[in-house]
Amino acid sequence: MVYRLTVYDGDQVTYIDATRGDNLLSLLRENGIPIECPCNGNVICGKCKVIATGLVGTLTDQEMAMLTPEEVEKGVRLACMTRIDGNAKVYLLHDGK
Repeated sequence: MVYRLTVYDGDQVTYIDATRGDNLLSLLRENGIPIECPCNGNVICGKCKVIATGLVGTLTDQEMAMLTPEEVEKGVRLACMTRIDGNAKVYLLHDGK
């Protein structure tokens, strides 16, 4: 089944087709959406933060260790660790905001 991933980058909105289990960082890169990720998705830097809502995979302990409690409360996720489980929305963060 194909799901819709809606990506918000300021005023720009991009729609991406996704399937269950797709990695968010890979989807963003494949669709030309720039996202900071100096470690290239190796879960080391914690820079690929986004806000993800909708049907995305469960927050892992490894991911939680790289986020503050406030970020977890706001729905911040690491794109390199986030899997798509259905229709979802992603808000790109800039300058840690």
